[in-house]
Amino acid sequence: MVDAVLVPGQVERPVERPVGPQVASGVPVSRPRMPRPRPAGRADVVAATRDWLRSVPPRLHATPTRVPLDEVVGWLTDPQADDIRHGTGRFFRIMGIEAHVEVEERWSWTQPIIDQPDVGVLALVSRMGRSGLELLVQGKPEPGNPTGLQLAPTVQATRSNYMRAHGGRPVPMLDVLQAARPSDVLVDVRQSEHGTVFFRKRNRNMVVLTERPPQAPEHFRWLRLPELHHLFLADDRVNMDTRTVLSCLPWGLVPVDPHDHDPVVAALARSGRVGSPSRHTLQAILNWVTEVRSSTYVRVDVRPLHTLEGWSRTAAGLSHEDDAWFDVIGVSVEAAGREIDRWSQPMIEPHADGTLGLLVARFGDVLHVLVHLRTEPGLVDAVEIAPTVQHRPMEPADLANPGTQRHLEPLTSAPADRVLYDRVHSDEGGRFFRSANRHLIVEVDPDPAVEGPGFRWVTVHQLEELLRHSHYVNLQLRSLLSCLQAVGTIGRAPAWRTE
Repeated sequence: MVDAVLVPGQVERPVERPVGPQVASGVPVSRPRMPRPRPAGRADVVAATRDWLRSVPPRLHATPTRVPLDEVVGWLTDPQADDIRHGTGRFFRIMGIEAHVEVEERWSWTQPIIDQPDVGVLALVSRMGRSGLELLVQGKPEPGNPTGLQLAPTVQATRSNYMRAHGGRPVPMLDVLQAARPSDVLVDVRQSEHGTVFFRKRNRNMVVLTERPPQAPEHFRWLRLPELHHLFLADDRVNMDTRTVLSCLPWGLVPVDPHDHDPVVAALARSGRVGSPSRHTLQAILNWVTEVRSSTYVRVDVRPLHTLEGWSRTAAGLSHEDDAWFDVIGVSVEAAGREIDRWSQPMIEPHADGTLGLLVARFGDVLHVLVHLRTEPGLVDAVEIAPTVQHRPMEPADLANPGTQRHLEPLTSAPADRVLYDRVHSDEGGRFFRSANRHLIVEVDPDPAVEGPGFRWVTVHQLEELLRHSHYVNLQLRSLLSCLQAVGTIGRAPAWRTE
């Protein structure tokens, strides 16, 4: 089912209805009445946060050393075993799969993939200040972070960690979440992780409001939302988990001015409003997703690691014969300020950085973003809404998704005056070893013809509605949406070149 195409500048004015009541893990989301956030002076706070991040590493670090996969302490890594797993059976395992995907044509490949059935918790504790929403973030080191310490959510923990399967210290601030009343919950939804490297992994994304802020440890810090957005100006300072939680925030809490002197920012503010004019109704977008999911063939068969065609195991790790995509490596970690002080684990090390890109255009006075339905073998429902461009060299899922690179060249060669955002951010450093993606947001002229198979122009509010529910918006698009929030709060990229 494809709805009518409108000409540039023409928009449909639908009556938007919520997809349905938001309930996650038995906790209904309540949206209390709040004051509209107001931009506040933040240069001193941002500078102080940078100084704080520079001062913390001697007291808080997770320093990795590469070791042969055969020497990862506590893990069962026999080359002839079906998988790589922890000796306790907890945490996660690396298994093999054979994937078969057919969108327009059939593609098949084999690969290792992370199987982590636990649902992790990614949560930001918040409070309402005089200038709007304030969030409690922590400086958190992960062994795979390219730049060491990053700003992480208040709570970032797998179930194995918060149940203390490692026998270490408890996860800080977890009690705040446990004490939250339903009326305190601003966001509570399970969202997917990387569908090419994780097998059906979900994390519970939460934002919890507190009237009695807790006494936080020294490596935690309260930041107003614009102050946190200002830190998006630097490469790789805000971690992936913080970005995904931020993307789920109601846009009514993001201080974007509909009367901003920059017409793109003003159009972005209108894009986040309830009932904003849109090219397609929300129901039409839901029908589009359902139709593609129903017509896409995906089959995933579990295979022993040692039988994966094209992959070879050495003492150092598990690699593809074409020296492409990623390796499975071993690391030993010495840490300070974490739940335990040392551990070993396998990690995923990509061979190249990726590119995540979002094309945006003004239809009338409302900003729309061009999204793509992408099929990946590790997703629970096979297909999720992805950015315009999601590309990593030699990744089989790119080949299985027609049109995924169609917009790569226009995105990366856009004139500077059309670039709204251009920074590098890393993937989650607990499983990925120095994995990064360039994040690009570029304005283009409104063109309905670029929609074609698999692409649609949607508004920010429509994405906000879909983000209230699981398995609609993928991780990469959520990461870019947090960057788009920063564009609305701070301004476009040319003014950001100097920190």
